[in-house]
This record gives sequence, structure tokens and C-alpha cells, in this order.
Amino acid sequence: MNKLHLCVGLVAALAGAPALAQTPAPARNPPGDANGNFMGQGRGSGLLGFLSPEQRVVFLQEQGVRGMTREQRQAWRQQERQKLTAMSQTDRDKLKSELQKKWDAMPEAQKSRIEARLANRMTQQNSGLQ
Repeated sequence: MNKLHLCVGLVAALAGAPALAQTPAPARNPPGDANGNFMGQGRGSGLLGFLSPEQRVVFLQEQGVRGMTREQRQAWRQQERQKLTAMSQTDRDKLKSELQKKWDAMPEAQKSRIEARLANRMTQQNSGLQ
């Protein structure tokens, strides 16, 4: 009896599948503001979402964020948010290319250490540890 119910359910689902396939998907607006800045909290999003992980590391190293107090970091984030939000696409592309040049100029030992940390971080995030 269960096999019969399963077959009937499968036939009903397959009969409705062509109608579902023909229904156009609703248009999705990309997240972010008018300048294309993404405000989400996931990986690869946020104001630095247009940068690769390596470029983000170079950007943050340049800023000297590591030695800041909590209040200084908060003020820095607010200031950077204003600057990055006001950037045009050409300014973003210029920043991206400058950071990539600095990444390429880094010593291989430093790059491999950073890449290992990034890979470890991605593994932790994908496994749900963070």
C-alpha cells in the first residue's frame, strides 16, 4: 500500500513540475546601496566585499587596525564606512588594483603564511566552528 501512495505522489509531483518550471523566477534586487556597496554580514560581503580575501588582508594591514583599542577600531570603522560608501566604481577598481599590486609584491613566505591562515579560517567557517 505504501508503494502505491509513493507512486501516486510521485506522479502528482511530476505532473506539476512543468508548470513550476515555466513560472519565471521573481526578480531579485542585489543587496547594497546605489554605489554597489554591500552591507551584509556574510563572507565576501560588507564594505570590503568587492575585494578578494588577500586584498582585504593587505588593506587591514595598511590601516594598522591590529594595535587599536576597541573605541579606536569603532571610530575607524565608522570613518572607513563613510569613505568606502562614497567611493565610485572607478575609485573601488583603483583601490583594488593598488592592493593587488601590494599583494603581488609581498614575499612568498609572508603570502603563504597569510594564505594558510585564510584557508584555516574558511575551513572553520564552513564547518560551523565560527
